[in-house]
Order: sequence, then C-alpha cells, then structure tokens
Amino acid sequence: MIRMPPRVPVLRLLLSVSLLWTTAGWALDGKWTPAQLSELDPAWLREQGLELAADEIWDAEQGRGLLSAAVRIGGCSGAFVSAEGLVLTNHHCLFGLVQEHSSTERDLIRDGYLAPTREAELPGRTLRVEVPQRFSDVTESVLAAVPPGADPLQRLHAIDDQREALRLACEGERPDIHCKVAVYDEGVQYVLIEWRELRDVRLVYAPPRAVGEYGGEIDNWMWPRHTGDFGFYRAYVAPDGSSRTYAKDNVPYRPKSWLRIAGKGVKEGDFVMVAGFPGTTRRLRTAAEVRFNFAQYEPLWQRLLTDYAAQLKRATAGDREAQIRYAS
Repeated sequence: MIRMPPRVPVLRLLLSVSLLWTTAGWALDGKWTPAQLSELDPAWLREQGLELAADEIWDAEQGRGLLSAAVRIGGCSGAFVSAEGLVLTNHHCLFGLVQEHSSTERDLIRDGYLAPTREAELPGRTLRVEVPQRFSDVTESVLAAVPPGADPLQRLHAIDDQREALRLACEGERPDIHCKVAVYDEGVQYVLIEWRELRDVRLVYAPPRAVGEYGGEIDNWMWPRHTGDFGFYRAYVAPDGSSRTYAKDNVPYRPKSWLRIAGKGVKEGDFVMVAGFPGTTRRLRTAAEVRFNFAQYEPLWQRLLTDYAAQLKRATAGDREAQIRYAS
C-alpha cells in the first residue's frame, strides 16, 4: 500500500479527464494508472477528502466506475457529462469536425456553432469516441516473446509482433471493440487496453475560434490565462445499442457513468483528482537520447514546420476557402 506525503492546497479546475490519474493536491511527480488505485492508502485518501472507494472510481473486474466516463477522442481526452451521450472536450479537439462543416458561406471556425436541436447536430465522417472497458497487464507475455540472445533490433521486432498478436486476439470478431497494447515507462510495462468504439459522433457546440483557441505554442504555457477552450459532442449508436456509423435513426449512447458539472466549482484546499489520456512522456529517456533531441531532432522539425507554415500562409493569402481547408 502506498502512503502519500502531505497535500499542498491548490485551486484548480476539478475535471480535466485522463486514463492516467494524478492528484492535483499532492506534492508529487508522475501519474497513476487505474490499476494502481487499489495500492493507494484508503484511510489517507479519506483524510484528504475523497469520499469514494477505489472501486467506485474504477472496478477492474466489472470494467465500470467513474473512469468509464473518461473517453478518448482521437489524440484527446473527453468525458461524458450527461446520460444521453454528451461529451465535453477541448475546442481544438473538435476543430477538425468544425472545419469539415465550414465554408466561406458558413464559417463555423470563425463564428462557432450551436445545434438548436438534436437533428441539427453535425455528423463527423471519421471521428470516433473510445470508451475504456478493460486494462490487462501483459508484460510477461510480451517479454516472453523475445528470444534469448536477441540483439536490440530482433528484440524490437519480437515485441512488436507479440503486441500485434495480442491486439488481434483481443479484438477477435467483435466489430465494436478496439484494442491496443500500450507501452508504459519505455517498456518497463505493457498493458492491453480494450475500448468500445462509438462511430457516430456529432458536433453539438463549438465556440468561435477567437474564444476557444487554446493558446498555441505561446499562450498555452502562460498562467493565469482565460480561454473558452471547450466544446461538446454527442455520441450515437444503433437502436439495438451496437456501434455503427451515422444513420438518421441512431439514438444517443447511454454511458455506464457520466459526470455532473459542479456549479460551485472548487475552493482552495479542496481534494482534486484529475483524469485524462496524456499524450507522451520522455521522462525515462537516456542522456544520449536527450542530447540527440536537443541538438538534432527538435531543431530539424522546427525548421521544417516553420518553412511549411510560411508556405501555407503565402499560398492561402486572400483566399478564405483555402484558409479554411488548411486551418489547424
């Protein structure tokens, strides 16, 4: 059982969603996976203000709990906030769908969008919402596939092949299920994650870009700042509850769990737990890898992307239709 050090009071938005859990009020580094929740000291958690049991947050046996309200949308996090499939996420996470429905005559990027009725919600062609179902530690199985005496390249190929085999076995003949073997801590642990994939996702609300812009590479790292960086989707399924792409007779998905937004917010000293799907971390890279990134990799990409952005700006100057198509 893990006993945590005393909490540092903070004032922070209560819910930013993630599959890796971190407590905003603890003076510690790193994040906690769903499987680690049961290792935390429940008595200490109660002292800090948590009123839920660990299995109410995530029940590994049943594949349910508050964590099932946290979803993945492409490379982003989101959360169900109603019993009828409404998903709260960041503005830039629904930007692609806003762009898909924008034109010079109907510039949703500039003006934003609010669906006045369910029928007016805008469908996305390729957008998917993934709902977590199960997490299984498959480290032993993955590493057992590496032959004795394998060199680094052979080891890499053996691990990749085993990860793919586990993924295919997990998905089987279940069209609604998407699986992935995630790599934790640069290969220290491998976890098979099973998701339910919802294929009919529609835009409900997006603020104008001037309100919702998250800050880019400058303002995003400034604090405090004030941005309306949010938006809403709704996920739909077939009338029988199965996943399928857009159809007029689809019905809103009814999640196992959904989160109620606290109207009063939080105050300094409140217990805060943050959930979400962090992108990547390079925390365990070697010194040589860090030197390579700083000296070669990052400068190269900076030059390439700066040049690319400049060319796009020149090519689309004065052409709003082209600017919409290439907006990001």
